[in-house]
Amino acid sequence: MPFIGILLSGMFVAQIVATLHVRLSNQNLATNLAALKSAGYFIIPNPLVDPPLTSLNAALSGAIFFTLTIGAGITLVAIGLTYYWTISLKKIDDTSAVQSNATAIPYKIRFKKIRRSPYIPSMGAFMVLYLLINLNSVVESLYLIIIPLVVVPLTYWWAAKSCSKNHLRQILISLTPIVMLTLIWSSQWDQDLFTRIRDHLLLESRVGRTINDFYYRYTLYPAEAFKPLSRKMLRTCRFINSKDTNQILEIEALLRNQDYLVVPNTHAADLSIRPKGLKLVLTAKGAPPTTIDIKKFLRDSNHILADLSQKADTKAFFRVLVFYALIFGFPIMLYAIFYGLLYGLLTLFIRPLNASIITALLCFLIGMTLFMPLWNSKIKTEQLNDLNAALISNRFQVRVAALKKIYNQKFEIANSYNFKECIKSRHISERYWLARALSVSKDSSTYKDLFILLNDSQPIVQCQALYALGNRNRSSAITPIYHLLKTSDHWYIQWYGYKALRRLGWVQSKQKFF
Repeated sequence: MPFIGILLSGMFVAQIVATLHVRLSNQNLATNLAALKSAGYFIIPNPLVDPPLTSLNAALSGAIFFTLTIGAGITLVAIGLTYYWTISLKKIDDTSAVQSNATAIPYKIRFKKIRRSPYIPSMGAFMVLYLLINLNSVVESLYLIIIPLVVVPLTYWWAAKSCSKNHLRQILISLTPIVMLTLIWSSQWDQDLFTRIRDHLLLESRVGRTINDFYYRYTLYPAEAFKPLSRKMLRTCRFINSKDTNQILEIEALLRNQDYLVVPNTHAADLSIRPKGLKLVLTAKGAPPTTIDIKKFLRDSNHILADLSQKADTKAFFRVLVFYALIFGFPIMLYAIFYGLLYGLLTLFIRPLNASIITALLCFLIGMTLFMPLWNSKIKTEQLNDLNAALISNRFQVRVAALKKIYNQKFEIANSYNFKECIKSRHISERYWLARALSVSKDSSTYKDLFILLNDSQPIVQCQALYALGNRNRSSAITPIYHLLKTSDHWYIQWYGYKALRRLGWVQSKQKFF
């Protein structure tokens, strides 16, 4: 049980840091959106978004993403390194005591054991990670500073007290299931793994749907905290000392078409533009000024702005850490907490070693139970040769696979007369992939089906209906989408809706102040 306490302590500290991280990001976004709204632009997220950007709930709930990824990853690494360090030092202590037949260890031996300790090069790696992050952002570096400060002393105290052959044997037993499960689950690894986990594991249970709803409600808050400039929905820009009105109007229209929206000079902006003769001096936060020829900018603004965004991107390394923490840290953290709680319960009734064995077996069985829906989601190719038959299969996995095939290979779904039944399916993933399949349809008779899905009870289905409407390239969809964006309180729906508007050719209006 001490291990669980240490793990939760590290994640509690991570939650505090992450809340600060998301809170600062939300406040910065709220400031930018206020500037855009006062300038007369249509903003995403809108003022109705729930929870509001400036609320504590948005920061606390959004921070959970960082807690379960980078927080869990750093905590587990700190526990592992410290435990390994402690038992290594204890082993050297025991060896030195036997050799010297004394309780005191000479200074040279102490230096030798520190030099031989595997913790030292590992801490060197931690310092490199810290420097790489700290050079770019102080807030992100707090994860690597504060979490180890709490976790390392607690782990050292625990390991020094509990280190024994029996304890090491129990740790080996506890690690065996996760190694086996990792090998088994890795057989399902492909680019669609996370999608299949959502479709066939989360969306098929009440608990899973709750987790899925929470993710889509709150995930854009932390995502905004480490997005590069090019991936943000709306960007603010301003002109400094601009005199050639005609030339500036041409540049403004070009920028507005790429969602770089001009605000008055009284506001700070993501991008500052200073005309200088026949050149422009572009300055973005986090990047040195870039001087570019005006004609070249007008000719190739897309690539120039993308390059500027890359130079201004101070979060790239942090995103890499979060990704690997999501892949490895999050599942290990879930396993460790479940194992620890179950083990602690069993030790109330049986011996620790027996409790370790039983807990390991139960964890392996649970892991395999969760694995089976993924295994069943892989459909053999021959089952999809007849798409009409596949769409009325008794197995929803086959129906979903058929809809995926229609979407990926851009088949005309109107030729599959059985697809109408999918609209009424109780399986969320089936309705989700139906909307995707409708996005590549060219048949006008399928267009009205998208508006049925647009009123679906599930936000992720609504999002895919918006995606499909954007792909169908009918300007008549602009008005209903625009109305939905003004009244929706769901950031993900607004995000998909705005992208659909842009694909349909809608552009923000030029404001009178400019």
